[in-house]
Amino acid sequence: MSGANTLLLDGDPLFKGAFGRMLADQSLGRKVEVIRSRHPNMNAHAERVVRTVKDYLRGYYIGEGGLHYALREIEQFYNHERLHQGLGGRIPVPDERANNKNGAVVRFSRLGRLLNYYHREAA
Repeated sequence: MSGANTLLLDGDPLFKGAFGRMLADQSLGRKVEVIRSRHPNMNAHAERVVRTVKDYLRGYYIGEGGLHYALREIEQFYNHERLHQGLGGRIPVPDERANNKNGAVVRFSRLGRLLNYYHREAA
């Protein structure tokens, strides 16, 4: 994931098996940390991200390579293209398309139109 180098995991038994080892793959340049128990604010943020990914991918069976691809696409969408209500309807890290105030509104898609976002055409 671009810009991210730490993966937070909670104490769920799911992360103790093969799935957890795949997420903790050091070849991806990722540091893995387990959230300590009784830290509800940290866990709430992690739970929200997991729920978002599950909601986007529900009903799709993809292998390990497809999962990595989908997670990169979701991260790009979530941080660079999706409006966030908690940020007053802003995009956390907008790209140059978000600043265009002229032109027709055009739909862009990721993951085979599973994730849609809108920007104005370049002038």
